[in-house]
Amino acid sequence: SGKWDAAKYRLTVSSGDALIIREQFVRVDGLKIEITNVTLDQRGIHQDLGGVSGLYEISNNIIRGVSGAGFNFGIYSNTSAGSVSKIWNNIIYDIGKTSTGASGIRLYYDVTPLSVVYFYNNTIYNLSQGIQRSGNILVAKNNLVYNNTDNYNGTFSAASTNNLSGPGADAQTPATNARNGVTVAFIDTVNGDYHLAASDTSAKDAGTNLSSDAN
Repeated sequence: SGKWDAAKYRLTVSSGDALIIREQFVRVDGLKIEITNVTLDQRGIHQDLGGVSGLYEISNNIIRGVSGAGFNFGIYSNTSAGSVSKIWNNIIYDIGKTSTGASGIRLYYDVTPLSVVYFYNNTIYNLSQGIQRSGNILVAKNNLVYNNTDNYNGTFSAASTNNLSGPGADAQTPATNARNGVTVAFIDTVNGDYHLAASDTSAKDAGTNLSSDAN
């Protein structure tokens, strides 16, 4: 449904990472993940591949946390050389807003050959950093990154397009067809409903058509 529902299955973790991927060719789809420690380092989904390359898909998940000083991440992508990760349609919010290192997704250091992450159609809300690229190749398309202290951090592939930053402008938002410094109307962020309100004019219909995108 795209909204947190406490009555349905969820994975809630108070210490350590909720899900660690250490195998090749893994798909994670449709989970609700909650990390709840305000001081310890936690990751919702941790790609910790240790030299194992492959194809990884992370889609349709809701990952949320608490506002604290922990060095926390929604998705932490520490992939091996030549790996390809496809990450789409995830909602990540309220993770470590008061920690300068917390982010919705972080790509870790470069490997050779470089790994590639395709990050499409994700919503990231109310973190310290929205998307943080420290290494490798990140292609970002149709992402709504909003109300984070720093929405975009790092440099992105030139193929990135149609990403949104708000309510403040962010100079590191990928420039092509960007919606930068706009105000988005959500249905009910207080109760975790990040669907766009009927009145929204900033994000609605602002994405690019990905039906012919090979990734």
